[in-house]
Amino acid sequence: MSLKYHWLIGGSFLEHPAGEGVKYPYEVSITDTGHEITAGVRDFRVASEQYYMSVDPNDHVLAQTTFTGEHLPWLEGKTIPQAWIRTWGPGRVFYSAVGHDLDDLQNPDVTRLCTQGFTWAARRGQ
Repeated sequence: MSLKYHWLIGGSFLEHPAGEGVKYPYEVSITDTGHEITAGVRDFRVASEQYYMSVDPNDHVLAQTTFTGEHLPWLEGKTIPQAWIRTWGPGRVFYSAVGHDLDDLQNPDVTRLCTQGFTWAARRGQ
């Protein structure tokens, strides 16, 4: 992956601790409940590929997950962002690690997070 793409997105995928394609049940906690993207979104549970990533510290984190350590013991209790925003020049970037599987989108909180994130990113300005 190119460094410029990493800077644009604000992170890079490294691994799925439970394995590629494994629908592992995990919790996603909303960390910024006051942002317009997370308005009305509650903490939720999904069964999907849990992402372990390298994340830019300039990201504004909206949601995170905590690893259990079941698959990689050294990750027990560690958190990693699951949704964030950032700007790129005059543009806006919304990223969500949750929602790439159709089953994820059956959860109304996932759908709301993605819809409000896409709407936020589509607008101009900071």
